Amino acid sequence: MTWITSLRTAGLRATPQRQFVLETLEELQHATPTDLAAAIQEQTPSVNLSTIYRTLDHLDEAGLVSRAFLVGAVPHYFLHGRGLHLVCTTCAFIECVPPTAMRASAAEVRSQHGFSVDLADVVLRGACALCQSAPRATGAGHLVA
Repeated sequence: MTWITSLRTAGLRATPQRQFVLETLEELQHATPTDLAAAIQEQTPSVNLSTIYRTLDHLDEAGLVSRAFLVGAVPHYFLHGRGLHLVCTTCAFIECVPPTAMRASAAEVRSQHGFSVDLADVVLRGACALCQSAPRATGAGHLVA
């Protein structure tokens, strides 16, 4: 399904700005509004940050993107239903992975508690492999730009 079809199915007009945001989120996997603006403005300098915020609000309301506070107080946006977001609480590294590993746990929760877990957008916090292997005294980790 194309972004134009997805937008129309969600009841939104397929504006260039909405398409830019969706395409950029697909490429970046997750991004803050400022990250999105910087990436989009490389190709289309006329798209400003306030347009990005308005567009994200509309896409979030339509269920095409999701928002989460992955690191700090600035929201990160990502395409809805794109799986698990692994967030390192030491170095702020973020990785998106398919929810396959969580399906057995979700099935067990449903079986034991009758609760259906939505694995569309899950955030797991912990320590990445590099931070786990780094000497504790230095607090070393890897930095993600």
